[in-house]
Amino acid sequence: MQDGAYCRVDFQSNLCDKRVCEFPISNRAQYRIFADSKIYFQGIGYCSLSEAALAACLELYVPGFKPIEGETYQIPIGNGRTVDFCLNDVLIEYHEPVLKALPHKLGDFGSMENYVSFLRELRKAGHDKYRKPKTLSAWRERLADNYYCKRREMLNASHEFQDTELIVAHCREDFYQKVILRFAPAPMPSLVEFEEKFWWWVQLIAKRNK
Repeated sequence: MQDGAYCRVDFQSNLCDKRVCEFPISNRAQYRIFADSKIYFQGIGYCSLSEAALAACLELYVPGFKPIEGETYQIPIGNGRTVDFCLNDVLIEYHEPVLKALPHKLGDFGSMENYVSFLRELRKAGHDKYRKPKTLSAWRERLADNYYCKRREMLNASHEFQDTELIVAHCREDFYQKVILRFAPAPMPSLVEFEEKFWWWVQLIAKRNK
């Protein structure tokens, strides 16, 4: 679909009545899917719209899943840290790498050296329509791998979770491939259907938090 097109989502869930959702895809930019304040939905507080929407998608696609804080959602792993979800004793973290740094805060880059390397490669790519997306994609995967390693180290230091499998998804397509296709029974949704439902939930949850 092109920007400005409309997507129609027709589905039924225990969270809502059957309905058709229709909204411009170009409007998606208005929704801050990552937020500092709490997002509340179905009586549960989430750290972001994306987290709340993914929880709703899991409840829709994975039989028996319910977001229960401390059990299947926001599982504490020690030192004040939590992991987003737990399915069948598998810990699941959704984290989209941020490809920018703020003053005195390097974010996912971890070091100024990595950030400078990223900027250097980005400048070399220029506005090349093939090279620039390839460079950005490679850095997203690199930072996602670094994030996985950090989380894995935290779990390894925990007696309770040192042998627990960890999945880190760095984008919605990655979440679909690693989580939905693994845990959802047949007939499984297509990637397009999953994306449409994700954005449907983002819109609905954002409206309820106004």
